[in-house]
Amino acid sequence: MARIDFGTVWDRTTDYLADHGGRVITVACAYVFLPEFARSLLGAIAEGRGDSMMMVAALVGVVLAVLGMWGQLVITAGAFAPARTLAQAQGLANRALLPLIGWLLVLALAGALATAPILGALLAAGVDFSAMARGARPDPQAMAALAGYGWAIALYGLVLLAALLWVSARISLLSPVLLEESPASRAAARSFALTRGMVAGLIGVLLLYMLVVIVVSLAVKGVFGAVLALLLPNDGPLSAAALLTALVAGIVAAAFSALAAIFTAKLYAAAVARDPLTLGA
Repeated sequence: MARIDFGTVWDRTTDYLADHGGRVITVACAYVFLPEFARSLLGAIAEGRGDSMMMVAALVGVVLAVLGMWGQLVITAGAFAPARTLAQAQGLANRALLPLIGWLLVLALAGALATAPILGALLAAGVDFSAMARGARPDPQAMAALAGYGWAIALYGLVLLAALLWVSARISLLSPVLLEESPASRAAARSFALTRGMVAGLIGVLLLYMLVVIVVSLAVKGVFGAVLALLLPNDGPLSAAALLTALVAGIVAAAFSALAAIFTAKLYAAAVARDPLTLGA
């Protein structure tokens, strides 16, 4: 089996950005940046205004997140086949959106079931999650009760983290498979087949991507936000400092989302060229 060269995939990603940057920026701004910016503002406005307002903000946030997901699908469809028109890419995104949401819900349910033993142990020890969410310190008695099997929880957590990274690598091509192939019910199996032989490299790419995103996001929201708070009025969620911080954070999120979508499309193209017909795990 031919090896996938991630350096070549990255070069194709940057080449596509150089040739089609205007289209990518247009889609990313309209369908990724604006929803992310609106979600940040809505969350800031709803904070501290009661549970009902927080629930409304959460529901609207889900809708905006789905819109951002759709925008990423549009970018992926265009990056896989640059000759496609924007309307064609949007049509493919329309078809793939609901199956993608369905697969994400299945994966979220599987993740919840996998973490159930840890949550069960914490609840059995008497950990009050609602109090901790309000900023309260953990109950010393609960922490003492956990000490007896703390190593077991830590070991299970490490195994779970390793499994999460492995599964994330194997389903990393789920979006382009849903866009380009059918049926949707076999999308996960197809992604597993296409990523065979490159799991270690994919895990490295995922870890590097997450590290860069976390560092840049913390820099924007922490350092940049603190500097703006000192230089500009900062007397509420709609202050100049808060708006500008949310604006820059939204731009960063849109840029990373668009980059990930294009890289995934180019990786899928390379995987299909290597293994066009294989189905199964």
